[in-house]
Amino acid sequence: MTESVEREKEHDKGPVVEVRYLNTNEETKFHASWHDTLRHVWDEGYKKLGETRREGDEFQCQDGGSLMEHLGLTLEQLRERHICVERRFAIRSTTGGA
Repeated sequence: MTESVEREKEHDKGPVVEVRYLNTNEETKFHASWHDTLRHVWDEGYKKLGETRREGDEFQCQDGGSLMEHLGLTLEQLRERHICVERRFAIRSTTGGA
């Protein structure tokens, strides 16, 4: 198969995204839609990891760059803007103290 055919197949079934929860280092991978917003991917990541959002949590690219200002963008828009193109995301939580 040619590279363009491979890309079309990925486009049809949606991209695979990876979400890692940095507090536990657990990760999940799942298919998303190119039309899903980053906020939806973040929410779905919590569900699949069995975690709940805490005040102060931040969604970021696994390279450490914050994605908080991009939560309303779709995965397709992120790809077009070359933001976190590997679709490997991380949830960073503030750690509580006693």
